[in-house]
Amino acid sequence: MPGILIVAHTPIAGSMLGFVEHTYGKVPVRMAAVDIPPYEDTKVSFDRVYEAATQVQSEYGILVLTDVMGATPANVATRLARSDLFQCK
Repeated sequence: MPGILIVAHTPIAGSMLGFVEHTYGKVPVRMAAVDIPPYEDTKVSFDRVYEAATQVQSEYGILVLTDVMGATPANVATRLARSDLFQCK
């Protein structure tokens, strides 16, 4: 199973992870959430998303979920996908 990374505006990502825990009793090992607060520097956001991505990646890759296309969380996730750090298919 691929790792799952939720990148969204605060508090959406953490709330989605909480929903998974509430519904299934626990969060899968390779699942994480990164809340992006307003006005956070995008370099700081990218570093936090990168760290989370390295923790959830598996041999099957990572599925990254974001909330609003064109907003900071989606832009940071796109930057991660376009970087040389991970291979995007």
